[in-house]
This record gives sequence, C-alpha cells and structure tokens, in this order.
Amino acid sequence: MINQNILALLNDKINQEYFRSNLFLDISGWANDLTLKGVQGYFLSLSQKALDNVNSGVEYLSECGYQAELREIPEGLREFDNIEDLFVYIYEMEKGYKADLNNILDVCLSHKDFATYANLQSQVTTQHADEFFLTSMLRKIGIVGTKGQGLYLIDKELSEKYPLPADTAADVA
Repeated sequence: MINQNILALLNDKINQEYFRSNLFLDISGWANDLTLKGVQGYFLSLSQKALDNVNSGVEYLSECGYQAELREIPEGLREFDNIEDLFVYIYEMEKGYKADLNNILDVCLSHKDFATYANLQSQVTTQHADEFFLTSMLRKIGIVGTKGQGLYLIDKELSEKYPLPADTAADVA
C-alpha cells in the first residue's frame, strides 16, 4: 500500500510529466515553424520521454491498486526571442523537475517505500543526463551565438543526435 502523501506526489508527478510532454510538443512545433529540424527533433524526443514517464507512472499506480488522477493540462508555450532563451527556460524547468523528483525520493525513503523509490531510479539517471546535455548546449550557444552560422551549427548538432523520423526514413531510402 502506498502512503497517501507519496500517492499525491506521484499523481502530481504524472500530471507534471503530462504537461511537460505537451509543452515539448508545442516547442517542437515552434521549431518546425522556424525550420529548425534539429531543435524540433530534440523536443519531439523529450515529449516522448515525458509521455513514457506518464505511462510508466500510470502503470505503476495501477499495479499498486490505484488509479492515476489526470488533470486538465494548462497552456504551456510561451514565445522565445531566440534559441538561448528557449534552452535557459528548459534548463530552469529541468532544475525544478529534479528538485520535485528528489523530494518524492526523499519522502519515499522516509516512509521506507523502497519499491516506489526503486521504480523512480531510472528517471534520476535520465534527469542527470538531460541536465548535463542542456548545460553543454548552453555552453556551446554561448560560444557560437544564436544567429546565422551559430544557430545553424546548434541545429545541425541536434539534427545528428535527434533526427526526425521522416529524416531517418529519407536517409535510408
């Protein structure tokens, strides 16, 4: 049986992931409008990871005999002046997400809920890698800038790491 505080935190986390998935999907559309295919692919990838976390959370609660409480998703997209503003916004959001995740883990340990703690461990590892990647991208953006060739280089790097499915299919053909 899951402690009620942990259950509430898990439901909050599921809804946070649901919001993040939609936000990242919105951002991928923003990037598509700017023909930034690498940025688009990166945020589509993040959207899918967040949605996978939603599904995992819902499944975990179901296995424990609970039903997830999905809430309405607030609007998420805001306008960004440039790619650096976007990545700073996402980096700050990720730091908040990490703090929330760490809080859930702390509460799990205090209630000796080792099953829930273990269930969330893969997200801790992924979160660390995501923050490292964002820090790296922000450093690169600081070096090459957000206009012209700098923007092209950042988008090109993201395209290589996060190709769009259609791009991948076109490369194979």
